[in-house]
Amino acid sequence: MPLLRILAIACLMLPAAYAAAQASAPSSHPQPAPDPLDPRAAVPPLPAVGALDGYTPFAPAPIASWRQSNISVAAQAGHAGHNMAAPDPHAGQTMAAPDPHAGHNMAPPDPHAGHNMAAPDPHAGHNMAAPDPHAGHNMAAPDSHAGHNMAAPDPHAGHNMAAPDPHAGHALPTMQEPTHAH
Repeated sequence: MPLLRILAIACLMLPAAYAAAQASAPSSHPQPAPDPLDPRAAVPPLPAVGALDGYTPFAPAPIASWRQSNISVAAQAGHAGHNMAAPDPHAGQTMAAPDPHAGHNMAPPDPHAGHNMAAPDPHAGHNMAAPDPHAGHNMAAPDSHAGHNMAAPDPHAGHNMAAPDPHAGHALPTMQEPTHAH
């Protein structure tokens, strides 16, 4: 009997569940998209993304005391050749330094590399000017204007260029010699 009750309750709830699913499902007639040229069209909001989203601030590493740092560095073996505890296996022996160039072709460098080494001028220091084939000949060009007056013409020729008299046309009293009383 309990099974029958569960079945009856399920049958009663089935139409309500079906109606709720229809309301949330997209309709068979989709709504037209808003006109992109309409400035009043509703648009979904943009997600706000901050410039510092995901930023993790700098966290300085813990710093040991200077004494602890010195102790840890001194304990390192062969610290760039400064570990004084290790004995030198060659102490007291005279050792010739190995040739770092052994096995390499070490021809001396070209002292002229990078220089312009054109053949030297065999005439350097010699007066090698070509002889003048006209030497001893009077080669002055004849003057094509000889006998002609080539002075520039006077642009004022024919014009009365005397300065005008500023008193012309004015009746001026004649000047008399002053008389001196003796």
